Amino acid sequence: MKRTVGKYIFDPEMNAGNMIFLTDPRQVGKTTFARNWFAGQGAEDLYFNGDDPAVARAYKRNPLFFKNIIDDRFIKKPLPLVFDEIHKLKNWRNILKGIYDTNKEKITLLVTDSVRLGWYRKSEDFLVGRYFSYQMLLPGLPEGRSIPR
Repeated sequence: MKRTVGKYIFDPEMNAGNMIFLTDPRQVGKTTFARNWFAGQGAEDLYFNGDDPAVARAYKRNPLFFKNIIDDRFIKKPLPLVFDEIHKLKNWRNILKGIYDTNKEKITLLVTDSVRLGWYRKSEDFLVGRYFSYQMLLPGLPEGRSIPR
């Protein structure tokens, strides 16, 4: 099923190289949307899930884990990169900020999460000017972009 948000979420004129946050209720299809987008990009191995203990272990062993992957894979066009449930990684805010600040020309970064990102977005502006937030609602309800930060 095609989601409304898919029509404009990756439009470079709308997002101007910023991170893309895709938030809201559980079980509405955010992860499926991200995986389908990846399938079209041919980059399934650039999907990182905070629920996966292997991702947390790899980052804990090597704080440059994500940067090394980006540097190894980047050629000329931005790499599609997804962080799903990133709030489950320790220091996730610093991870996002660091990856974006040092690699923004090399990546198209999609961050999917449910309640936590929305809560942190409202409680503290740790990524001011670095992202656009979109909401994915249950199929049939209007989806849209929230106010840019």
